[in-house]
Amino acid sequence: MKTDYINTKPSLSLYYERQGNTQTNKPPVVLIHGLGGAVWSWENQIPAFTQAHEVITLDLPGHGRSEHPNCCYQIDDFAQVVIQQIEALALPPCHLVGLSMGGIIAFRVAGLRPDLVRSLVIANTGPELEMDCAQTSALFWQREWFIHHFSIEKIAQFLASRLFPEAAQAPTRERFQIEWMKNDPTMYRNSFKALIAWRCYPEYFRIPAPVLMIGSGSDYTSVAQKERFVHKLPHAYLHIIPNSRHISPLDQPQAFNEAVLAFWAQYEA
Repeated sequence: MKTDYINTKPSLSLYYERQGNTQTNKPPVVLIHGLGGAVWSWENQIPAFTQAHEVITLDLPGHGRSEHPNCCYQIDDFAQVVIQQIEALALPPCHLVGLSMGGIIAFRVAGLRPDLVRSLVIANTGPELEMDCAQTSALFWQREWFIHHFSIEKIAQFLASRLFPEAAQAPTRERFQIEWMKNDPTMYRNSFKALIAWRCYPEYFRIPAPVLMIGSGSDYTSVAQKERFVHKLPHAYLHIIPNSRHISPLDQPQAFNEAVLAFWAQYEA
């Protein structure tokens, strides 16, 4: 595994990891974590995906080991650093995989630079957050209230208990809480505001790359919302993972990996 930093505009140091099978003609994979995540978010995917693909994971600005600036937390800012990452590594068109906010970023990358994208896997989100029901709206406004009234440590504890409530998930819950407590409060507040304010562009629904949207019945955003997005996209499919919540790559890694690999196989034959 190679670990390194690249310098992106405007003068940000971005941490990434590069590993996997480089002796292949299959597209490389770029994994984009969600709000508050980092490269550790994909630890259950790396063994499965690196068998036949080169895999690049990165820490978005303000996350993990990347630089923590005082600016640059808009969706467009994040999309631009992903584009610069792909260009700096001289990658051919990639399979982009985005989780939660990372999925919104992946959609934006595909909208801005479709030439860089072989396919999209969008996990537990859509191209934007629709407050399509009272329950979804309440969840996000509750999170915003938490951000202004509680410490990062308390928010991490709350999220871990909600996302991984089963007794068998105790190791994942503990790992999530430990990693999540490392987040910078300013980054989190600013990124969350940008996330809920973001609205997608009409050209998203003309993205030529095939799209796999992955959801669950207990996600923050509804299955109905994901179905609406899938029907608007020219080459999109919806896959629902049972017994999962908002972070399917962590709470149901085998089911997630199998769905993604099967989707890629359709376009790599």
